[in-house]
Amino acid sequence: MQLLQHQRPGPLEIPEILARVSFFVRVWERQRNDHYHARIIFSPRDALSCIQVSRLWRLTFTPLLWQVYVDALTTMPRRALVRNSRHLKVLELPDMPNVSFVCTNLTKLQLDNYNDKAVTLEEQKKLVRANMHLKTLSWSSSGMSSIDLDPEDFLRLRGLEVLQLANWNGGGGAFLRVIRAVSQTLITLDLYRVYDNDNKNYADLSLPNFQHLRLSSCSTNLYSCAPNFTSLELSRAFGSMENVQQAIDTLPTRCPRLRSIKVAWGDKNEGLLELLLRKCTLAGIAAGVEQSAAGAGPQSGSSFGLSSWLGPTITKMTAAPLVTSTPALVPRTTPPRASTSATLPAILTSASATSVTLPTTTLAEVSIPVERLGLETISIRKGIMGRALVKSILVHSQTLRDLTLFNLGRTNSHGLKTLLPEVAQILAYCYNLRRFSFTVANVKVSSREMFEGLRSQPWNCMQLEYLEVMFYFSEDNLEEDYSYYYDEEECSSVIGFYGSNDGDGGGDDGEEEDDCSYMGWYLHPGLATPRHRPQINLSIQTDLFRQLEHLSRLRVFAWAGSYYSRSRMAPDLTLPDSLWIF
Repeated sequence: MQLLQHQRPGPLEIPEILARVSFFVRVWERQRNDHYHARIIFSPRDALSCIQVSRLWRLTFTPLLWQVYVDALTTMPRRALVRNSRHLKVLELPDMPNVSFVCTNLTKLQLDNYNDKAVTLEEQKKLVRANMHLKTLSWSSSGMSSIDLDPEDFLRLRGLEVLQLANWNGGGGAFLRVIRAVSQTLITLDLYRVYDNDNKNYADLSLPNFQHLRLSSCSTNLYSCAPNFTSLELSRAFGSMENVQQAIDTLPTRCPRLRSIKVAWGDKNEGLLELLLRKCTLAGIAAGVEQSAAGAGPQSGSSFGLSSWLGPTITKMTAAPLVTSTPALVPRTTPPRASTSATLPAILTSASATSVTLPTTTLAEVSIPVERLGLETISIRKGIMGRALVKSILVHSQTLRDLTLFNLGRTNSHGLKTLLPEVAQILAYCYNLRRFSFTVANVKVSSREMFEGLRSQPWNCMQLEYLEVMFYFSEDNLEEDYSYYYDEEECSSVIGFYGSNDGDGGGDDGEEEDDCSYMGWYLHPGLATPRHRPQINLSIQTDLFRQLEHLSRLRVFAWAGSYYSRSRMAPDLTLPDSLWIF
């Protein structure tokens, strides 16, 4: 306090003070029942004791605590909201309350107006025009009707980097003038149902920093003026074959740095996939294909204009397709044969990119020249668990850093028990693994069986920072199997720092809990998934945490819906590995 009285804290000291105080006063609050989209927000109500210490503390903490306002705070008193809105840096509201915000320092603004309770369009315009330092702007017009864009709303934006627009009419040259206003700083543009009926020629438009473009249900030639393009995502983006052919003719020459293309609704963008024949330096391609009416699998490639795309030999492409959403057709280096479905191991062992995401196993056969093996990121969702899959993952053991195996439940409990020692080899041989998430669903297996199977191999991944093991059950077996990992009497000694699940800090009668940790690990009930109680069966608790003792870099551990960390403060699960905050 003596330092605070005689010297104003610098910009690096304030976060340090805030972090130290958070060990005694709950400063951060996590949204409940939203684990996968959770974010940490500042909670002024829980930090009043900090603000009331002194006038300087109030001046220091109030702006920090009011930097972010999101939909989780819609119950905040309107009076306090209006008074402190001048401190806001981030205003992210999918459903704006009827409040007149006085904000001039916003860096991120999200305006999604879908009902009568939201503020008027005029109020939104004032908010955009008053914040010239915006870095990210997401703006959707009312309902499903398109409103005319007003270029005057964007003229004062000096540093806009990310622009997301939905349901706007950019005819009459309005859209072109909007892009010109932010052209020098714009990096990412995301358009949904934005109409540029004039179809202007953007060849004379300079976008020096433009890198990412996503078009959905709209048509524009904006990609033709971005020489620094690195990624392009299209969904129903072209209305005619003339526009498709123009894209094919333009992209290879106008966008020499283009490395990734994602195309959804292949039947609407058929000719664009032929771009691969002329642009062979792509590092990632994702091509969505419509399912047949009978649901038996992808339709024939020829119906999408892919017959010429599948045939030729491609010698310059050295990276595997980057499949991110829907079943994909990928190029062959041999003449087309009868349609077959490739297995996940076939994809992984032929990959040479730095990351591959595989949400499904219904993929066309892959045969691509490979110059190197060694993926850094692998994400497989709703796949089929098997020894071949594990062996294919181990091919990348020397380089693999991030591995996600999600909802691999297409096997019985007996089959899973025999496969767990195979999965344990990932922890044994992937020495550079930093993040491992393993989830199985609809399989009846106890915590003890899961643990014994995974520890059948020594865990040698000394770089591991995040470990998540989840196993969910079908509704018929959920109640019966609940006792395997939760016993109310045995687990009563394991109490998180935040106390009971109602979110109130501390224990009963205001007494401080002594058993807030176990073997150096703190339980965070606020992060528990809704279907599970935030405790681990005491019978395996000691063995489980003892298994983690030698993993000195492990900071977050999740087991059967319970989240633990080595700090009292709940981790922010949305941050990159290098930016963990406790």
